[in-house]
Amino acid sequence: MKKNRGITLIALIITIILLLILVGVSVNVIIKGNLFSNAQKAVDGTNAKVNEQQTIMDELMNEWDEIEKDYCSHIWKDGEMLLQPTCTTTGKKQKVCENCGKLLEVEIPALGHNYVNRVCTRCGEKEPGCTTHTYGDWVITKSPTCVAEGSKKRTCTVCGVEEVETIPATGVHTYGEWQVTKQATCTADGIKTKTCTGCGATQSQSIAKLGHNYVNGTCTRCGEKQELVIGANINYHEYISESGGTVSASYTSTKTTRGSTDSSDSNATYSVVNNSGIQWIVLGEENGQIKITTKNIVQPTSGGYTSGNFKYLRIQGQNGYTNCIDELNKISAVYGKGKYADTTKFSTSGGRSFKMEDLGYGALTRTASYKYARHSDGKVYRYAANATVDGTSTTGGSYTTFNYMALDASNSTDETSSSHTWKSLSTTANSYVTMYQYTYSGRRTLSTEVSKADTYYWLASRALYCDYGDVRYNARLVYTDGYDSYSNFYASDGSNYYPSDYGVRPVVYLKSDIQLSYDSSSGYTISE
Repeated sequence: MKKNRGITLIALIITIILLLILVGVSVNVIIKGNLFSNAQKAVDGTNAKVNEQQTIMDELMNEWDEIEKDYCSHIWKDGEMLLQPTCTTTGKKQKVCENCGKLLEVEIPALGHNYVNRVCTRCGEKEPGCTTHTYGDWVITKSPTCVAEGSKKRTCTVCGVEEVETIPATGVHTYGEWQVTKQATCTADGIKTKTCTGCGATQSQSIAKLGHNYVNGTCTRCGEKQELVIGANINYHEYISESGGTVSASYTSTKTTRGSTDSSDSNATYSVVNNSGIQWIVLGEENGQIKITTKNIVQPTSGGYTSGNFKYLRIQGQNGYTNCIDELNKISAVYGKGKYADTTKFSTSGGRSFKMEDLGYGALTRTASYKYARHSDGKVYRYAANATVDGTSTTGGSYTTFNYMALDASNSTDETSSSHTWKSLSTTANSYVTMYQYTYSGRRTLSTEVSKADTYYWLASRALYCDYGDVRYNARLVYTDGYDSYSNFYASDGSNYYPSDYGVRPVVYLKSDIQLSYDSSSGYTISE
């Protein structure tokens, strides 16, 4: 039992010693040793650091209190009387703000004499002059403020004795003009403040942020580069002219030009209609110009091929392949004559048809694909583009006819009337033609939410399908899910494919000097 009590006592002593160290009390007088000496130094250092930080915190809090007082809408009450006024001298008293505690010294006007039986009840001075005064009108000698009393006097017209009275403080702030204390920026609200001329109380109001003012893709206020919101609505109207009038434009695509032979199809006329309701959206930027497109397809105002709820443009055969790009672009040009459109982009219009590059693919290039050669048996065979035609190929041999358009046998991307000329492969043995594929680098980057429309639509982009012994001539298109494919029109052996009917989706380039403002709910607004 005694042993346990001894152990308990030792533990208690150790505990007390450790507690003394932690609160910074020196124990060197009790226990000598480097360990406790170093511990004491650590405690002293910690205490000093804590005190230093506390001092900094106190100073910051004091600064904050002063700032807070400067921006308080004060509510004043009477404080300590500093100097009593007399009949002839002013006094002073304190005013205390109920909100922030700010102190203000205000002057108390002289009380003026209060004569009773011609003797001042305050100072004992005898009243000079008349026994019965004839006073004039009251004259304000000091205007009252929200916190300070004012004074007024009237003068006897006979002897000149003055009577003075105090005017109570108004208790109402008198504010000066608004002053901008923080400028609004493109992205942050500003602040304007007005100050009471009587006591310095302030009122503040927010100044709405300015928003960006983009010109040529750069904000004129802050220099920020504009990041276009692809797919956002934009208030372009194809039917409003540059002068504010109505645009009158139309184009008729004939069946013959499109190669259509279907009796249920007819010449398709696309016209600008006033208040058409066509919704335009932002498609992207190209060489410093913003390009836009319709949210959905445009349809003929008369004619065309009707299927379900839509009127389509039907294209078929050799003529269809020859003229499809021109026809799509001519139709789309109708919608590129409105106000803010760059009508110099394509001669008299800022419009063209949607194409592969608008989906995010790289620029069109032409790549040698295959050689198609005539053998001594009169049939057509296929060779690699870099191979020598020597009559040994066994790929193909099913056809004797090989028709091709001049454009497809060149590396050119220019759609001209001469490039649309059709030719036939010579009947001479080992004669050949090299076919060039329409090639786009990269991949589709445009969101399918933007690339898809309410139905299928044509792209003003060609494609070749080089089979073993023949070539199929196609145009590209976009499905309702936003993904692209192609449709066959004609084959080199002279075969026509079934007609295809899809919609048209114009693309319009806007002027480079327009200004855009953006709202997340309504989209872009164009101005000049």
